[in-house]
Amino acid sequence: MSSPSTTSEARAAAVAPANPGCDLAPEDATRAGLYALLARLFAAAPDRALLDALSRADEMDAAAGFDGLAIAWRRLREAVPGADPEALRQEFDDLFVGVGQSIVSPYTTRYRGDAAAAMWLAQLRADLFTLGVARRDGVKEPEDHVAALADVMRLLITDDGLSPRERVARQHGFFMKYLAPAYRELGGAISAAREADFYRRVGDLLVAFLDLESESFQIDRI
Repeated sequence: MSSPSTTSEARAAAVAPANPGCDLAPEDATRAGLYALLARLFAAAPDRALLDALSRADEMDAAAGFDGLAIAWRRLREAVPGADPEALRQEFDDLFVGVGQSIVSPYTTRYRGDAAAAMWLAQLRADLFTLGVARRDGVKEPEDHVAALADVMRLLITDDGLSPRERVARQHGFFMKYLAPAYRELGGAISAAREADFYRRVGDLLVAFLDLESESFQIDRI
């Protein structure tokens, strides 16, 4: 898991299922690909290979209830032509790295309040251990980084060792516990940052996609 890969396999997730070997329904393959893309974009600025993959990606159909995601996807792709990887790297560093405290924190426990952050990070680590998900060697980022959480969701979607019902239950539990309470505030923080240009569109994609995920998980529980 823990910090998403930056290999060509991860870059290809912009246009292909994250785990082609897993027998996924088309909807789940798309979900896994979107989580993989968000994980990659929040792990590091896009390089030329990822930008090229995005430029070749298909448009999304604005089917009923999916127009917000289709619009966010189109706006992200519209920012790709002429994008300079070096400028995007600087934008990423300005927003999420910085000197001292970053302009926008990519750590989701930050949006739960300082008093609860340590508790939720400890709970997250325990839950990841239960799921059998481990931090990659050499990764130093805390597990509550939004890139890591998106990568966990990708893994849960593509876990062919579970029944479909068990896969959905695990995805629902993890999403509602760790992403649902934080993603809208994170997206809002990116949108409000003067330094955000390309990443404002990434934040919009994050919110539009996870809004649909939240709605879907709530419907599944009715």
